[in-house]
Amino acid sequence: MKKILLLLFLFLSFSHADFLYGKNDHCINDYYYKSGTFYFKRSDNNKWYYTSMNNYQKYIYPNFYYDKNSSKCIDKSLQIPQIGLDYSTYMFLLSLTGLLGGFAFLFSFLNIMSMR
Repeated sequence: MKKILLLLFLFLSFSHADFLYGKNDHCINDYYYKSGTFYFKRSDNNKWYYTSMNNYQKYIYPNFYYDKNSSKCIDKSLQIPQIGLDYSTYMFLLSLTGLLGGFAFLFSFLNIMSMR
């Protein structure tokens, strides 16, 4: 059991998370600050860039990932990974299912009442 948990932890440690660099709206893989210079590696081309800025912390947002198809940085908290939908589409489908269920209940209730 310990070996399975260790293997699972090892696989989960390789899961990749990006950051949003909000000043330029780029997804970045890695960053560091050294000698007054902020270095960051962009996700779209894997090249290192640098800038001289002091307040870089307020522009770095965690929990994002880079979507290669749309070339956008997408918030992971808005994704539902089990079914591959974003949050707004999932809520739309959930409300549509609720409405269809409500109409089915209303139709069956009226059908039962009209038989009496």
